[in-house]
Amino acid sequence: MSLRGLQDRLAGIPEAQRIALMMVGAEGYTYEEAAEVLKCKVGTVKSRVSRARAYLSEVLGLGDAASTDALA
Repeated sequence: MSLRGLQDRLAGIPEAQRIALMMVGAEGYTYEEAAEVLKCKVGTVKSRVSRARAYLSEVLGLGDAASTDALA
């Protein structure tokens, strides 16, 4: 997949989910750190990241949500 293709897929994720995913998945924040920065509960960050990973797994054809560990 091209970088542009990945950017297009990421753009399809709601902003709150995309930000949480990028913080935890790409920038190395812990869920707790991301929750503090985003001023929300840890569970909210976990939920947003989970939904974003599930979406990417689906649009990238990686199978069910259980296989999203590769996106972590």
